[in-house]
Amino acid sequence: MKNKIQEVQNYFADKIARGLYKKVKVSEHSIKVTIDNDYHFCLWMSNSPNNFETWIPGGCFMPVTFTDEQRESGYKIALKYQQHWIDTELRDKEMAELKKLQDKYPG
Repeated sequence: MKNKIQEVQNYFADKIARGLYKKVKVSEHSIKVTIDNDYHFCLWMSNSPNNFETWIPGGCFMPVTFTDEQRESGYKIALKYQQHWIDTELRDKEMAELKKLQDKYPG
């Protein structure tokens, strides 16, 4: 049984490392993704590839252990999604909040 579990974990680690998932939600510190349309993972981004991991409290299907190479690759791919979110959705949200404040407190 342990070998089968390890095989499944390796399957998901490979998919995540290669970016073979659908992103569901992006935030400052994590990305929620779906693999094979059924399996949900929350990828913890934090500050560097060293901290890239699956985050169980974020709604992860199962814990996944990455090799250093998988961790580096997975982080780089997820960072692109996160940066796009920061540059578009987060920026738009913050600009809307700024506009409300400017309208409320003109001059």
